[in-house]
Amino acid sequence: MSASPSNPGARGARRPYHHGDLRRALLDAGQHLLSERGVEGFSLREVARRAGVSAAAPAHHFGDLTGLMTAMATEAFERLARHLRQATEEGGEDPRRRYRSQGRGYVEFALANPGLFRTMFRKELVDNADPALQAARQEAFAQLLAVVAAAAGVGPASLDRSLMAVAIGAWSMVHGHAMLRLDGVLPTPFPTPLGEVGIPEVLVGVPDPVAPVSIRRGQPEDHAALSALKQRAALAVAPDPLALALHPEALSVPAEWLADGCVLVAEAGGAIAGFAAVEAGELGAADLSALFVEPRHWRHGIGGRLVEQAAAHAGDAGADVLFVVAGPETARFYASRGFETVGPQATLLGPAVRLRRPLGPGGAS
Repeated sequence: MSASPSNPGARGARRPYHHGDLRRALLDAGQHLLSERGVEGFSLREVARRAGVSAAAPAHHFGDLTGLMTAMATEAFERLARHLRQATEEGGEDPRRRYRSQGRGYVEFALANPGLFRTMFRKELVDNADPALQAARQEAFAQLLAVVAAAAGVGPASLDRSLMAVAIGAWSMVHGHAMLRLDGVLPTPFPTPLGEVGIPEVLVGVPDPVAPVSIRRGQPEDHAALSALKQRAALAVAPDPLALALHPEALSVPAEWLADGCVLVAEAGGAIAGFAAVEAGELGAADLSALFVEPRHWRHGIGGRLVEQAAAHAGDAGADVLFVVAGPETARFYASRGFETVGPQATLLGPAVRLRRPLGPGGAS
């Protein structure tokens, strides 16, 4: 007796599918195949066989292998975004707990969908110009940006370069951890000489945003606290601490800065975390005379926010350019904030460079 589609028990018979379900059946079959065999064992023919349809059927919906992979990756990023939102909510109300809860959710998604997770980031396997895939990728990444912004006390549209670096650093850590787990390199709990370490402990090391930051105008009563902060920050980066010791005036904050209202103070969690001083210069120029951040907050984006506030302050006062003098160790930071090198400049503490940042309306460069 020959095999017949109407006989489910016949040898080689294909499983029937309902009209309208074929695309879903092919996607499900593709996901199962990836989980079992990975990319190396993936083919349209095998996907069709598992879905119970002809070998030519996938082409009607996806065109070719790249089309199917693109659709699967799109769906994977959509699922990842939903999973990250759920993991974030499980973190409760505290922004930092939500931030780390999302990191755990990312690793959990990878471990639950190993074949799909490996494939969705393989850009050579998909059509990267596909609008649906692009939108799904952006939506998943937006989940991370949202928790970073919330933990830093800003809106997603206000993420600066420093906070974006925190987001990328956090993504890199959880993605790398997930890949090490999937490759079997890193079991969990991970044994160390100090005991076993699991996912929650690992993710405590995820680059932390910062407690909500506010920036206000400095007051005369801030003088002692700002001078002490300046001393701590300056000594932490000084290439020659002896030079600072020989010029103690370089470690104090001039009282007239506060009296003139040119100091901007950043507070994080109710404590002073940094400050900047902007003085009027000549011919439409302003000088960023000081910028110091508590060393423990250096990776929290406070310096960048103070620069932007200083630029806005200078622009509002009518300046069209903002100058700063920086040592070699901080010149690169200012370059990342839109400053251009003017040339070398000698200071009491040694060689430095003078930089400038053109200002537009509101201090924008």
